Amino acid sequence: MKKNFLWTFLKIFCFCIGLLAYINVFAWGKQGHQIINQTAAFLLAEESPHEFLREHAFDLGYFANVPDIVWKQESTYNTESPQHFMDMEIFEKELHIKNSLKSPTPPKLDEAFLLDREEFDSRYPKINHKAGRSWWRIREIYELLVKQSQFLADSKMSNKERYELQAHWLVLAGVLGHYIGDLAQPLHCTENFDGQLTHQKGIHSYFEDKMLNLLLPSLSTEVLKEAKKQWPDFTKKTKDLSTLILISELTQSARFKLRTLLELDKKLKRKNHLQNSKAYRKLIVEQMAEAAVTLAELWHRNLNWKFNGQGFYRFNSTPEYIAPGTSQAKHIEEIHED
Repeated sequence: MKKNFLWTFLKIFCFCIGLLAYINVFAWGKQGHQIINQTAAFLLAEESPHEFLREHAFDLGYFANVPDIVWKQESTYNTESPQHFMDMEIFEKELHIKNSLKSPTPPKLDEAFLLDREEFDSRYPKINHKAGRSWWRIREIYELLVKQSQFLADSKMSNKERYELQAHWLVLAGVLGHYIGDLAQPLHCTENFDGQLTHQKGIHSYFEDKMLNLLLPSLSTEVLKEAKKQWPDFTKKTKDLSTLILISELTQSARFKLRTLLELDKKLKRKNHLQNSKAYRKLIVEQMAEAAVTLAELWHRNLNWKFNGQGFYRFNSTPEYIAPGTSQAKHIEEIHED
C-alpha cells in the first residue's frame, strides 16, 4: 500500500514539474481561442457557398480548445506541449539568424525550417523540443486538412461517408486554429515566455487570461470588426504565400509586439486589473484578429468541396489524439505542386 502511494505521488510530482516547465503552452485561454476560430468562421461565412461555417461556428470554437483540454493528458502531455510555441531566440542563435525582435518584417527563412520534423531534429539536436515545434505542428495538421478536403471534393460517396469526412474536417480545421492562435500571442514566440528573463514573472497568465477575460463579452465583437477590416487587404496580399511564410509572418508580428507588452506590464504593475485591461485592449484585439485572418486564409484554401447539411448532426466531443508527425511531414508546398 505504501509503495503504491509513493509511486502515485512520484508520478504526480513529475507531471507537475513537466507542467511548470511548459507554462508557456496556454495561449489566450479557452474563451480567446474560441473567439479566434469563430471570427474566422464568420469571416468566411459571408462568402457563398461557405455559409455552413456560421452554422458550425460553435463546433469550430469548441475544437479550438481540444489541444489544451483534451489532448494534454498525462500520457501525451510532454509530447503535445512543445507543439504550441516557438522560442525564436533559440532557433536564431543555433541557426545563426540575425535577431529580428525590433523589426516587423520577418527575416529570410532559413532552409532548416523547410525540413520535415524528423530531419530537423536529426540535423539540429541542440534545438531540442523544449524550444518548441509549433511551425511543424501547424504544417502537419494543415496537410491532414488538405487531404480531407481532397476526399470531400470527390462526389462519389454515400451520405454516411460524407458526414464522417465533414465531421473530421471540422475537427482538423478547429484544432489547426488553436496552434495558429498560439503564434499570435507574443509570449508564445519567445524564450522569455513568462517574463522570467526581465523580472516580470507571471505575465503570461496575467496577459492572456486575466486581461482578456476582463474584456468580455464585447471582445468577440471587437475582434470580428478588426478582422473584417484586415481581411480584404490580407487575403490579396497572402493568397499566393506558402503556409510556412504565412505562419512566419504571424510569428514575427507577435514578436514585434512583445516589447510593447513587456513595457505595459512594467508601467501598469498589475494593480488595477480592470483599468489595466483597457490598456491592453488594442494589443489583444489586433493580435487575435491577425490570428483569425491567417486561419481564415488557410481554411479558405480548403473549401473547394460542397457541404451537405441535410441531416448532418455529427459532433465529436473528444477527438482522438493526433501525434506529431502523423502527416508524414510532407511540405504543403509540395502537395500544391503535385
